Amino acid sequence: MYPDRVLEVYSYYPEVFVYNPYVTHSRLFEEALELNGHYTEIRKHEHDRWFSTFFSTENKPVIDHATNSIMDVCSLIALNTRLADCEKWPEIYYTAKEKQSLLKKLDNKPKDFSKTVVIHPSKTWASRTWPFEQWQALTDLLIHEGFEVIAAGKSDPVLERRRTLPGEENMGMQVCPKGAINLIDQLSILETVCLCSLSLGVITVDTGLMHLALSTDTNVVGIFTVIDPKYRQVFRHGSFDYKFAAVVPQGECRYCSVNRKDMRHGLHACVVAKVPTCMPGAGTVFSTFQNLIAWDHNHLTQRSFMENQNVTVNPDVVCQQALQAQLESYRAREAYDVVLKKYSDTVDMLVQTVNLMKNRIIELENQIKESEAKKAQKAA
Repeated sequence: MYPDRVLEVYSYYPEVFVYNPYVTHSRLFEEALELNGHYTEIRKHEHDRWFSTFFSTENKPVIDHATNSIMDVCSLIALNTRLADCEKWPEIYYTAKEKQSLLKKLDNKPKDFSKTVVIHPSKTWASRTWPFEQWQALTDLLIHEGFEVIAAGKSDPVLERRRTLPGEENMGMQVCPKGAINLIDQLSILETVCLCSLSLGVITVDTGLMHLALSTDTNVVGIFTVIDPKYRQVFRHGSFDYKFAAVVPQGECRYCSVNRKDMRHGLHACVVAKVPTCMPGAGTVFSTFQNLIAWDHNHLTQRSFMENQNVTVNPDVVCQQALQAQLESYRAREAYDVVLKKYSDTVDMLVQTVNLMKNRIIELENQIKESEAKKAQKAA
């Protein structure tokens, strides 16, 4: 978007941008520096005017993260603009170093990543925490069908301050389900991205790990209760639905971030039951995953057929073509507006000329009538 700019990123997770070829420097964002005005001073020198953070009020539009695309929330805070759909494709780069480190921690397990499923049995708000019994049942179903299961995630939030917020005192991870390979609290962010990328799929609730998984090419099943999944999807390979399936809330009580106005500022606990009644069962989640990977298999078969027919579809090229077409459309519109203005000006001139001629004709007719009247008077 800004090819002539130097891009520095300040983030709670600077490692996410370390290998990004478009980022010059990736730095740790520190709340204290925002609160004491340090970042405000930075904005005055060298940095772009859209240096904006979650806590700052400068140049930042008001936007509700529960009713807007997560990609729009990020781009509006950082750039004060909404990206085109085909640009809403997050990418997190890792290297062979992270892959080797991951494989070492796995100690040659699993043997076949094409049969590996990553799960994220997290603890978050009560209104969106899937019970441990369901995670165990899902793990049992996956293992029974020949999949290897890896549990991943972090017990401690990066920001300890989050534990002081209402409803977030117990944020973290549940225990690893029996039968799953336990990598909870053992992976870095980039190792986690690498794991997601290598695996067949990821099953998680609406958490940070889901967003990491959506930066890869893996299959992702998201379990949603509070927020509509359309606000969390990203654009991958030409579609928001590419290798993504949402398990939506059951029954009438759903998406309380929107539909329960009385809960907009108290979404942490379900007001209907201790365990939200909209939570799906393990069987529903498992069948959703099966359907998703079946679609992926059919998609790969179709793509292989197209490649054999010498038909290659590159989503990056398609995206660039779409942007170019949009640009050409704007240019065509501008040219059309210019022609239309010239045409309008010409029509206005013609109308003025016709009106002048009409007035002149009326004047001549009046002169003729006056002349004839005078002749008639003389004759009389």
